[in-house]
Amino acid sequence: MNQEAIDKAGAGPLISICIATYKRADELRESLARISRQTLGAEKIEVVISDDGSPDNTPEVVAQAQADYKMSIIYYRQANRGNVGYTQNRGIERATAPLLLLIPDDVWLEPDAVAHHVEAHQKQPEPEVAFLGQVLQAPELNQTAYLRNWDPFQFRSLKKNIELPYYMFWACHVSCKREFMLHHGMFRETLGRASHAANEDMETGYRLFKNGGLRIFYLSEARAYHYHVTTMEEELKRTYGRGINFHELREHVPHPEIAVRYHILTSYTLNDHIDALFGPRSRYLMDSERNVVKLLFQHLVRAIAFNGLTVDYFWMPVLKAAEHIPAIERLLNYQVYRGVNFYYYLKGVRRGYKDIVAGATSLASK
Repeated sequence: MNQEAIDKAGAGPLISICIATYKRADELRESLARISRQTLGAEKIEVVISDDGSPDNTPEVVAQAQADYKMSIIYYRQANRGNVGYTQNRGIERATAPLLLLIPDDVWLEPDAVAHHVEAHQKQPEPEVAFLGQVLQAPELNQTAYLRNWDPFQFRSLKKNIELPYYMFWACHVSCKREFMLHHGMFRETLGRASHAANEDMETGYRLFKNGGLRIFYLSEARAYHYHVTTMEEELKRTYGRGINFHELREHVPHPEIAVRYHILTSYTLNDHIDALFGPRSRYLMDSERNVVKLLFQHLVRAIAFNGLTVDYFWMPVLKAAEHIPAIERLLNYQVYRGVNFYYYLKGVRRGYKDIVAGATSLASK
């Protein structure tokens, strides 16, 4: 964000924090409280909440925050659509600041996080530059063994301040210029085949890159905590749905590096791996993903350790037992939970492929 944009903002906000929410009033209350304690002045922050028709007390929580906090809070409520992309877009459209910071209702910002985003954009004012902040699991997520060990975002694997590929435009904690996003690509507003989250973030990053040359940098200094109380069964079901939707993502992002990034090595993605690893598009992979030997080893280990037999008859009983027996939990780590999660994702990918083949066969027979 350059000086001209700052001057144009005048006494108004420099950054709009856009939060899409649904039925998480308690998490949203805490999120707003933490935003109110940001080191960046309240007059420079605008919060835009787009509510997908929450049936709980979300409107009352927002009204109380509007009365208690000095920062501007815009609230938009719609009839429930069950589509986070649609809900997110409505908030972005109502934002007025030159910068956007996109977070969900269950991500809680550290006091200096917003200031780090604003400072980073001031140093790199180019319209296409975005910043991905760090997200860690909240220490308060200790209700179950699953929550104590599951780490969905895996920020621990990222190096400080590196440039990231376009498919890491993650709306869990990402900032960009508002006009750039409005002009070059908003979130897709249709559900995936499995009616679950359909990888909207990655697809949006692709369109922003294709249409406007998006560049994303990892801003590790901007830290936030993810607080989402869930069960292992709920998350595995959601992961399975995302797997079903993988083929839809591949249709919207027609580049081979997606299969490598998602670790989908099957007979129908083998050519993707060859093209991505040995062709010019290898530059869109992370450094760790370009190591062919390491990738093959990881696929082999997953196939041996996490398959239909081991997951159903060993790992799932062990993980369920860990919820009641601390000694078993101490023998586990996040990699075990990640391995089981990936098995369900791959299971969904295979189901999605079968559905596509069955649909094509059905059409051909008519």
